[in-house]
Amino acid sequence: MKKIILVLCVLLMAVSGCSSTKDNSGRLTEIYNKVKEAYGENYLPSMTFEKEYLTEVMGVPGDDIKEFIAEGPMISAHVDMFVGIEVVDGKAQEVESALQTYLEGQQQNMMMYPMNVPKMAAAKVVRVDNYVFYLCLGGFADDETLDDTAQQTYYEQQNEIAEKIIKDILGK
Repeated sequence: MKKIILVLCVLLMAVSGCSSTKDNSGRLTEIYNKVKEAYGENYLPSMTFEKEYLTEVMGVPGDDIKEFIAEGPMISAHVDMFVGIEVVDGKAQEVESALQTYLEGQQQNMMMYPMNVPKMAAAKVVRVDNYVFYLCLGGFADDETLDDTAQQTYYEQQNEIAEKIIKDILGK
């Protein structure tokens, strides 16, 4: 009996995980795929996040999420993250505010990993209609002579790659 319950629980987790993490309507999937393609080996998020991460860690109200794709770092020393959320009608402002609050918290806590300060300073939240994105993407600045300001500019340019893809696909 225990084995049957265990198998049923595993199947339930697999089914719920698959259906909740990937957008079935296509626009988020298209954006995600084009972003990954654009960055190539410099797309560094390494782990898929479940809805619970968005609600419990990032503070996004679960009822406001229609569809989402979310990936981030497997270890806390890294900060690269792509979160795309299609929001329920009328809730985009709430989701944008939650992601902005999360971003500001991350930016304030960067002293533990000072090498990430310029990258986190360049991270951004982008909203287009009922879609909200959290972007902290791009390869590392290879030029060790760059000061923090120049590195931040580099990372801002890296995030602009994803932002342009988002706006092109969503027609903005």
